[in-house]
Amino acid sequence: MTEKDYTQQARQAALEHGADLVGVVKVDDLPEHRERIERMLPNARSVLVIASGHSLASLRSGANELAQFDTIHAYNESARACHAAARILESRGFLSAGVPAFIPLDMEEPGKGMRGEICWRRAGVRAGLGSYGESGALVTREYGQAVRLAGMVTTADLAADAPRSKKTFAIIVCAAWRPARSAPCPATGKSTKSFAGIGFSDSASGIFKK
Repeated sequence: MTEKDYTQQARQAALEHGADLVGVVKVDDLPEHRERIERMLPNARSVLVIASGHSLASLRSGANELAQFDTIHAYNESARACHAAARILESRGFLSAGVPAFIPLDMEEPGKGMRGEICWRRAGVRAGLGSYGESGALVTREYGQAVRLAGMVTTADLAADAPRSKKTFAIIVCAAWRPARSAPCPATGKSTKSFAGIGFSDSASGIFKK
């Protein structure tokens, strides 16, 4: 089997177990995290990045408990997906392990909170899932910022996805921009009517701007 075959099997397993978007980035293309990845899984060669979407109704609800409950669900879905992909690759003879989005905790300034071993926003951008938004968060074409991220590391040499271009980023942001806003799209400076049912959020929690 080729690296494309293994990549497709891992991607399919993730999509069948809770992932909405899946991308691959080589460990060599995440030099900021190489030391941490090597500590977690020596000789790891690839990182599979997984995004699970939120319920837009829950995020837009006036009852905050619905958004909180949906956040738990989205994290659980991304965790289930990365473990399923890891199990598939391990069954093919490659060491693989899921990596949580928010463990360990970092109580030092300036971050002070749920840090995680890998910056999944950065990994997601380099794995082609989307581009950086106005707030610095990952913005996807399909779901805007309304996703939760996790992933897995593996010794398999998976086929990497290409990062999206700056031009594509402008399209992503415009597609996610709410037409009810008076402000123009931050990427182009122009107003847009290309609303695709995706809200543009301004925080990691995915709460929509009004």
